[in-house]
Amino acid sequence: MDVGLNGKALSSPVSDRTSSLTLGLHRLVMLKNKTATSHWLVAAQKGGGGGTHDPRLSSRCGLYLHLFGQSSLARSRGGRIVEAKISYAAGLFDGEGTVTLTRLHADDVFRAPIVSLSSTSLELVQFMKDNFGGAIISHKTYQPHHRKQWSWRLVRRSAIAFLEKITPYIVEEEKKRRVHLILTEYLSVTPRNGKYSPVLFHRKSDFEKRFFHPSDP
Repeated sequence: MDVGLNGKALSSPVSDRTSSLTLGLHRLVMLKNKTATSHWLVAAQKGGGGGTHDPRLSSRCGLYLHLFGQSSLARSRGGRIVEAKISYAAGLFDGEGTVTLTRLHADDVFRAPIVSLSSTSLELVQFMKDNFGGAIISHKTYQPHHRKQWSWRLVRRSAIAFLEKITPYIVEEEKKRRVHLILTEYLSVTPRNGKYSPVLFHRKSDFEKRFFHPSDP
């Protein structure tokens, strides 16, 4: 039996609700109802006691249960809210976000960091913009049955500043690897004036190669 926020059984399988987990948690966090959040996550993570168990939902519930655990509840109210927003954003990024390097202009030799997150919920991308800056892009819908979608993104140093905030909470291994590379190496191989010496040019090329192809010799 799967358990809902009100403690009652849900008729739909857990797997059908995986995509709606993020939005439900977002609403709870905005209401600052951490008790309800924790109780629901515990029940959902356990699969409700014998019902259909979706490992993707269990994993994400475990992540959010950790992010909204007792450590944040023990902090001051102001600090608790800030930490909750950062850890919540990290959970969104871990599950639905992307971190990569891209050429922002056609004539760029090297790529710049970009962080993005796409969703069919405008509330989620607006939350990211309101708390971390950046821009929201509205995507065109080509088929009547397609849902409207938005993307939030940060570039260059704004993306780096965001990654610095959320890095303690990132769980997904490939994202952790990419974030670590950006935070530890990108600025050291990127001159502010855009002028590369032969040595720096080689280091920047090597950085991008390792970012996209970590297994290459």
